[in-house]
Amino acid sequence: MKTLLAICSLIVASFCVNGQPVGSTNIPPSDAELAKQITGTWTKDTFNSKTFSWADPVIYTHIISPDGTLSYSFGHKSALVTFQGTWLVKEGEFLVTFTNSYGAGKHGAEPVAGKAQAERCKIIRLDDHQFIYETGGHTNTLTR
Repeated sequence: MKTLLAICSLIVASFCVNGQPVGSTNIPPSDAELAKQITGTWTKDTFNSKTFSWADPVIYTHIISPDGTLSYSFGHKSALVTFQGTWLVKEGEFLVTFTNSYGAGKHGAEPVAGKAQAERCKIIRLDDHQFIYETGGHTNTLTR
């Protein structure tokens, strides 16, 4: 029995390097890898059964373009606010600078406080389907 246990342990160990399964790594992705993965359209699940309306559902969309620009919209079709700006990934963080804003519907155009506003977002998790980040003490989950 001890021999069988020893053989099983050796087999399991042969699939690991330094205690990690072969093919896995603790090396964080590079900024370039994160930037490539972060581009695309992300949405946030904002469903609230008390306020949901089929006629005017909540919109929460981030469009992150490979050229370093972004558009972030939230609200309803009847009252939508869109922020535009630039982004980059630096030292594993998602850095956003909002440079323009405008409203539609019940929201009129409102400038972004007369100057660009920067936001630093700590990337907690990023894969093909989920982007979780923390900013200003709040954790946000986006999906696609």
